[in-house]
Amino acid sequence: MKKLGWTDEEINQLPEKIKNGDFTLNDLIDLAKEAQDKGIVDKGYAFWPRPVTGSDFYMWYYDFGGKMQDESGKLVLDKQALLKEYQFFYDVTQKYGLTKDHFVGMDWDIWHKVVTSGKSFIIQGGSWMTSQWMQDYNMSEKEWNQLGYALLPAAEKGGKPVTLSHPLVYMITKQSQHKDLAAEVLAYATTPELNAKHAVTSNHIGILKGEDQVPEYKKDKFLNDITYMLDYTHYLPNNDKFGDYDESVFRGLSAVMSGQMTPKKALNTVVADIKQKLGNQVVIQ
Repeated sequence: MKKLGWTDEEINQLPEKIKNGDFTLNDLIDLAKEAQDKGIVDKGYAFWPRPVTGSDFYMWYYDFGGKMQDESGKLVLDKQALLKEYQFFYDVTQKYGLTKDHFVGMDWDIWHKVVTSGKSFIIQGGSWMTSQWMQDYNMSEKEWNQLGYALLPAAEKGGKPVTLSHPLVYMITKQSQHKDLAAEVLAYATTPELNAKHAVTSNHIGILKGEDQVPEYKKDKFLNDITYMLDYTHYLPNNDKFGDYDESVFRGLSAVMSGQMTPKKALNTVVADIKQKLGNQVVIQ
């Protein structure tokens, strides 16, 4: 970004501009295009999302106004939001070439090596990856200090940026002979103090109110810098049919990113596939 003429002050202010909706997805892509067009980053390395299926891609769906579940718990597929997501990824891969060919399905090890070598420019990933980069990929302190982090920008000016959480739950089976004891064990296992230790060692954002006040967490600059992102998070639907839904949506996204289908054709294919597999268990809107 400095090679593009950004000052330290402008770089440091970018997360706040994103938070306020002053820097959008279009601005992000313009930034990536500029870096690639000027030869600061190699073609195909300007914008790197995750390379395989995963919940992270639904950040874009939410960003474009998508809804995944109604009040009754039934799954929802918003065609306009999904079409906009597909169009976004078609543009970055096929129209502008910001993501390299044959990107989908790339081995994670290759992806991490490219990212930690500094070859890629704009990266989409999870906070926990930074711990992995230091432990498994020998990222130096200098390389770490060259990274900035922010929310996924809003799709439109003045909109709200996005991130995504994937909360897990503990459950006690009705077959348990000691339900009260099991519940007590879970209560001890989910204290702010214990969860803060996990957060600090793995670079996961805290999951409990009060966790950010635990001394180890409070003194961790990275986690303190990103904890505000929880105010912008969305969740995956709690529905046992989500696996089938997700499989269809990602198959369409893969076809778009590889240039095998246009966004419109991919959308129509996905809608037909989901209707066939799930019928009235999904609301198509």
